[in-house]
Amino acid sequence: MIDNRKIDSYQFFVLVFIFTIGNTIINAPALIVYHAKQDAWISSILALLFGVTLVLIYSSLGTKFPDKTITEYMELLLGKAIGKVISILLVVYFFIIASLMLRQLGDFLSTHLIPETPTIAIHLLYMMVILYGTFFGVETIARSGEIIFPILMLMLLFLFVFLTKEINFENLKPVLEKGWGPSLRGTIAHIGIPYLQMVVFLMFFPFFKQPNKIHKPFLLGTSIAGFFLILSTLFSILVVGVVLSEFKQYPTYFLAQKISIADIIDRVEAVLAFIWLITIFFKIIILLYAANLGITQVFNLRQSRPFLFPLGLLLLLVTQFITENVISFNNFFNKVIPPYTLTFGLLLPLFLLIVYRVRRKKFETQAEQS
Repeated sequence: MIDNRKIDSYQFFVLVFIFTIGNTIINAPALIVYHAKQDAWISSILALLFGVTLVLIYSSLGTKFPDKTITEYMELLLGKAIGKVISILLVVYFFIIASLMLRQLGDFLSTHLIPETPTIAIHLLYMMVILYGTFFGVETIARSGEIIFPILMLMLLFLFVFLTKEINFENLKPVLEKGWGPSLRGTIAHIGIPYLQMVVFLMFFPFFKQPNKIHKPFLLGTSIAGFFLILSTLFSILVVGVVLSEFKQYPTYFLAQKISIADIIDRVEAVLAFIWLITIFFKIIILLYAANLGITQVFNLRQSRPFLFPLGLLLLLVTQFITENVISFNNFFNKVIPPYTLTFGLLLPLFLLIVYRVRRKKFETQAEQS
């Protein structure tokens, strides 16, 4: 049974913003700089433009079936057998991304903040809070995001404002030294994190009060979050330089360590760590909720909540074995995940739109009859 509670435009905008910021703000600069060097900020801008295009594709597809999730109308478009198989694969994709996010969270905390705490303990405690939040449904998730959003905005603005005195524009030179090739490679890397992952919001269209107007909060949330991601990449280069931005695992966290206010206020990186803990928390909740809802719909179950706890335990188990360490995590995320992200984030929605166009008359006739 699908949750019949609704969210408004502002709440949807907040969820999109927080999800897009997610884990990206703290580790994406290293990935982009690895490919594009000092032109990584150009890659970030191009990736946002592509992300906006993706939002238009998702909105166009989702509004064709405003009262259904992607796992539901895939069966209408592709047939029950094929639709269910692809829906299961999509759910597995959501599940794997959520597992990687939880793994990254544990690695970050055990490396930088609480090194003496076992990673499994971090995962377990965090998973308990995630399950608690997911259990109460999409409206509770949205309302929680609505409360935390102003705090996140103030903290982000605080970080970037106090970093301006550390800027060195020489770090941006030479611009496009090796042409557009490196920038385009950086763009491709950035598109997968997080823009292609936003396909998960095709599971949330039925919860929106005005599905036909969903493109506005969707675009706004993506654009504002993308702007902050551009700033994080740009400031990483301007303040700490290309070499450190590339080889530091979490360059934005290292960036925040540079802030010192009148030699009185230091250790501001804790602010960034708090931002990241909150945004990745919401991102995992959104992915887990979508995966649980997808399972419920694929197998035509009446209730979704009874399966949430076993799914959470499975997520906790998979998180322990999905990667061995930070190095294997980076290899898995950079080499294994991109093809899946491209398949489910771009090729699948485009394919479904094409199928709808071919069979449009049939669906329009059914809509008129109903």
